[in-house]
Amino acid sequence: MSIGKDADIAVLDLMHGHFGYVDCGVAKMDANAQLIARMTIRAGRILYDPSGLSMVQWEKARPQYFTIPIEASRCRHEPMIIHETEFRDSKMFLRGT
Repeated sequence: MSIGKDADIAVLDLMHGHFGYVDCGVAKMDANAQLIARMTIRAGRILYDPSGLSMVQWEKARPQYFTIPIEASRCRHEPMIIHETEFRDSKMFLRGT
């Protein structure tokens, strides 16, 4: 590491509990701790973020988040757009066909 160089960062979570690990010889080892990868940053870019640590909560998302265009080739009508108020007030669920 040196000043001005890109950083690579792994965000890990140490979990305590009962865990089992299997090695290449197909033997098992029991443990009381496990490291979980929560985020990976390489050269300042987030490459892995499965639980959304870097993302905004959906309630605070930009209006574009609530606009869901459906590909025109997949339906006979114009693309459907659902706005935030319609989405929150309805019990409709969208499914791909």
